[in-house]
Amino acid sequence: MRFSLAILVTCSAYSLAEQKEAGDAPGKKASLEDDLKSLQGAWNPAKSEAKLREFTFQIEVHKNKLLISYGRDGGGNMVQIDNFESPFELKQAGEKRRIVPMKKDASISQITYRIEKGRLIVADGLCGIRELKGVWERAVGLVP
Repeated sequence: MRFSLAILVTCSAYSLAEQKEAGDAPGKKASLEDDLKSLQGAWNPAKSEAKLREFTFQIEVHKNKLLISYGRDGGGNMVQIDNFESPFELKQAGEKRRIVPMKKDASISQITYRIEKGRLIVADGLCGIRELKGVWERAVGLVP
């Protein structure tokens, strides 16, 4: 009896810690300020709905700046790096949360997102002609 109670308490504590880390605290939805903290850093695609032709593809979120970069074939054994950056703000309309670029000519659309279990899930968004929709994982060792 004591053993099964200890297992139950341990599993419950682990589950609550995992939910807190993911921003999914029971009964409480993360605020936009919480999202801003969780979004800080660099993100690489883990699973994309579009075929990625780039050698590298990354979303970086800083306190006041959004940077999206990708490397592609530049011809002659060269890599062309395209960088797009803009100040941004986080907005919410109903259940949908968005990263809204403030620089209109930055070639970055509004990005509809959610944070789930430490991953960035992009439901909708473009950078140039590149589709951002998919699952993004935190890049290891890169902190803005």
